[in-house]
Amino acid sequence: MIWFARPVFLPLILLFPLYIFLRKSGTISPFSLPLTLGNWGAPAFGWKPFFLNLASGVCVFLLSVSFFLGVFAAADFSVLEKTEYYSGTSLPVVFILDVSPSMSAPDMNGETRFDAAKNGIASFVRSRPGGSFGLAALASDAAMLVPPTTDTETFLHRLDALRIGELGEGTAIGMGLAVAASHLQGAKNSPSFAVLLTDGENNAGGIHPATAASFFRSSGISLILAGLGRKGYSEISYEDPVSGMQYSGRFYSGFDETSLLDIAAAAGGIYVRAADPDSLASVFSTLDASVPETAVAWSENARRSLSFPCAVLSLCFAAAAWMLRFLLLGGGICL
Repeated sequence: MIWFARPVFLPLILLFPLYIFLRKSGTISPFSLPLTLGNWGAPAFGWKPFFLNLASGVCVFLLSVSFFLGVFAAADFSVLEKTEYYSGTSLPVVFILDVSPSMSAPDMNGETRFDAAKNGIASFVRSRPGGSFGLAALASDAAMLVPPTTDTETFLHRLDALRIGELGEGTAIGMGLAVAASHLQGAKNSPSFAVLLTDGENNAGGIHPATAASFFRSSGISLILAGLGRKGYSEISYEDPVSGMQYSGRFYSGFDETSLLDIAAAAGGIYVRAADPDSLASVFSTLDASVPETAVAWSENARRSLSFPCAVLSLCFAAAAWMLRFLLLGGGICL
């Protein structure tokens, strides 16, 4: 939606058709501003009439656009952008994503486990404007990359930048759960939620998954654990984000579902087998049903002024018209 903060200047636009009418009727003579730069007494510059007429027409067009943009700048041309405000944030959700090399296995209908998980997270977050989301990653180590925030753009930017191998080659499930629990304990909005997406069994880190899972039960944090991929051999390929080296080979996925079920049970949470994109979608459907929507409290239009860009463009068009007349028509500005 467009807006003029100083509409009193808009009637100046009528001066343009009025000037054209008076010109055509012969009431006034053409306006000219001589700015010719050349040698005194030098021969006049000549050009074929067709190009003279074309260049003259282009000059008139440029000056006309410059005039209208100048009026828009004076009237403070603005754009009104609708912004939604929320009565409060939703219950916080932290996604814990496995970034170990085995997540590069392309057994999710041709898509890697890692990409399928990232796409699912991104789609869910985009569908929940005003929601509070955090992002943690685990491999040999674990880290909270984005603490729970309502800044969706920051969350999605870090999610998109996340790479396999960023935290090593192991699978420290206990560490990943502990990192998420530490950021969700004592959350302002209770209860809170964590979603762990992994394809492996715990083989790294200094915290046992059962110990970390007990934090969830005692702190009122709901856990949804998704086991990604299938058991068996798979070709994997990924680029180490630290060294830049490319790794590839044949990988055997053991996929210990029993241990993942035990972790979910210790946390008092839910385990979902996600062997394909359809079953992975059910993970986010379960989350969607568990986390209430954030109510929209109100919306308002924020004004973004474009008067300065209009003024700059007006000067640019006027300068372009002068340069064209100087180079092809002997200089000056004429309407």
